[in-house]
Amino acid sequence: MSSANQFSQALRLGIATGLLGGVLALTGWGASWEETISLDWLFKLRGPMAPPPEVVIVSIDKSSATQLGVSAKPSQWPRTRHAELIHRLVNQGAAVIVFDVFFEEARSTQEDAALAAAIGNAGRVVLFQQSVHQKLDGMALNKLVDPISALSDSASGLAPFPLPKVPNRVSHFWSFFSSLGDTPTLPVAALQLYALKLFAYDDLVTLLERTGLQGLDRLPRQVRSAEELRGLMSALRGEFRRDAQLVRRFEKVLASGKQPALPLQVRSLLLALANTYSGDASYWLNFYGPATTVTTIPYSAFWRSDTPVDVANKVVFVGHVDTSSADQIDNYYTVFSSADGIDLNGTEIIATAFANLLTERPLRSPDILVNFGVILAFGGLIGVLAYCLSGVFAVLATLAAAIGYFGAAHYAFVTHDLWLPLFVPLLMQLPLALLSGLFCQYRGARQARDKVNRAIRYYVPEAVAEDLVASGAPSTTPQTVYGTCLCTDVENYTTLSERLEPQALAELKNEYFGLLGEEVAQHKGVLMDIAGDGMVCLWAAPQPNREMRLQACLAALGMLQAVRLFNASHADYPFPTRLGLHAGWVAMGNLGGGGRLLYSVMGDIVNTASRIEGLNKLLGTSLLAAEAVVSDLDELLIRRIGSFQLKGKTQALSIVQIMGRQPGGCATEHALCERFAAALSAFEAGCWRDAAGLFAAILAVYPLDGPSRFYLQRCHQYCTAPPAPAGEPVIRLEVK
Repeated sequence: MSSANQFSQALRLGIATGLLGGVLALTGWGASWEETISLDWLFKLRGPMAPPPEVVIVSIDKSSATQLGVSAKPSQWPRTRHAELIHRLVNQGAAVIVFDVFFEEARSTQEDAALAAAIGNAGRVVLFQQSVHQKLDGMALNKLVDPISALSDSASGLAPFPLPKVPNRVSHFWSFFSSLGDTPTLPVAALQLYALKLFAYDDLVTLLERTGLQGLDRLPRQVRSAEELRGLMSALRGEFRRDAQLVRRFEKVLASGKQPALPLQVRSLLLALANTYSGDASYWLNFYGPATTVTTIPYSAFWRSDTPVDVANKVVFVGHVDTSSADQIDNYYTVFSSADGIDLNGTEIIATAFANLLTERPLRSPDILVNFGVILAFGGLIGVLAYCLSGVFAVLATLAAAIGYFGAAHYAFVTHDLWLPLFVPLLMQLPLALLSGLFCQYRGARQARDKVNRAIRYYVPEAVAEDLVASGAPSTTPQTVYGTCLCTDVENYTTLSERLEPQALAELKNEYFGLLGEEVAQHKGVLMDIAGDGMVCLWAAPQPNREMRLQACLAALGMLQAVRLFNASHADYPFPTRLGLHAGWVAMGNLGGGGRLLYSVMGDIVNTASRIEGLNKLLGTSLLAAEAVVSDLDELLIRRIGSFQLKGKTQALSIVQIMGRQPGGCATEHALCERFAAALSAFEAGCWRDAAGLFAAILAVYPLDGPSRFYLQRCHQYCTAPPAPAGEPVIRLEVK
């Protein structure tokens, strides 16, 4: 292949790999695997990272419940405790307090009044709203449910925090909940209130005015209630989304220096707020680590003088966080869920989302077109490398490209919070391109080998062909297997061959062996040898195998049927065939010398199967087998013929005739088997005269039954000269 043609083929492979990966990445299946696999890799390789110090969690946990003497169930804690916590947080300088507790039911007037007063006096508390699904006129709708009015009226902010689970773990969050009309969620409400605590509302309005904001009249005059805070957030969200350049102008005003110098913390906070309003409605969570990675202070610590706490100018999230056992409340499976069942609680996820917005470090994923381009480029690169380079160099080059891409993706994730796809490039495109490239490289050689392989299989069994193609040299070490051997022979073949010209005889034999060979192949056997007019076939397995024996017997019955059809179409030159079956351990391997080898099967089983085939001639049958072959094959109709010591053998074999399949066979055959069994039983018991009468009666009904004729002759012989030792049922044969 020319280099230009090779590069053209490589380029096509690269484009195909890139396009396939790009299309896969666009599917829901590809996106799901990217989320579940790629994020796992990137987060675990990066490990935990430090959360911003402005974020603190106050954990409602079992240990605090014990120390404070309250109920272990967070929902039953006295609201006076929460009121006291608010007082202490305010006294210690907390900027914003967010309760991830839904106060849905009224308690005693004293408790509710105390908590409401604490919330109102603090002027910095955001309460959790619940988002519920309901159906109206067959349509699924979301509805917000406020805490009890005494508390919601006192709060500085109210917001929900619905979490999407795809399918059962949390990976991203909503900043604005589109199902509720772009409603700001709890992290955004906390961020806005935090900005108002560090930067006066009037100053914020002045700053917005200098940006050229057109909707100033839609902003509330003041922000002292939850309703006014929601109005402010909704108005700003609308303005920033309507005017795409507003956030850039806002950033320029902050950097202009025309306003009084702002601390870096305040400037960063205001810019984060503007980017939140102008940004997407949902973000991927950039987790900081496993449970309690975000600074977590036990609830009880605020009642102990020995535990210093620092909440000054910080946003405090109050909620249930308990890692003392896997029996958690409000827990969510995330990429940092531990093997012992400890997940992140809802409060930790809210705090993580807030921290992501505050630091402008939620995970970012390139848009669809950029992702598609990255995957297309990577697929094209590894496709070209896999095709143009050979063997180990292709493997090394594509692996090097994959390692480089993974390193770049890891660097982008750690330093820029950018999540690039990994699953599709590394687990789909890489193996596909590598395998395809190597396949294309060796396709020509493989095609040549296949041609040789196909030619070899016409002359030797499958195993030998595979050995020759794989190694180039046949193995000389035989393999011991458990086999069922089938030997065939054509009756009066010598006479037949004298009557035919060699060419005509060869054509007949090809047709004959073709029919028998089809039965062997159909029943998963191996044609080991054809010698003259006979075949040797084998069904082999590493251990004794009932299925192999059954297939051999079915093949033998199929051969008899094929022979009948063959003889019917060649009445002048029939091939009456006898078959013998035996099973046992044999050796398979190459045999020969002088530079010539023959793949053959060796062992006493083969010789015995040939002797059993020859016994057909003496008994006037066509298909005999050792009883061990069919002992548990209820699918077959068989009759036991007797015990025979074949010529040259020291041990007797129990021989059976395979009559057909079960269920099947006519009533006549079943009746013959029953009557023959009774006669054979009398014969083997040494009752020659009784047996002779029974066999004679069988022949009167079945005059062509060869085994009955054979035994009738033996009975007459034994009545005159009994065998020695007397009564022994074994028939010793002196001829093959």
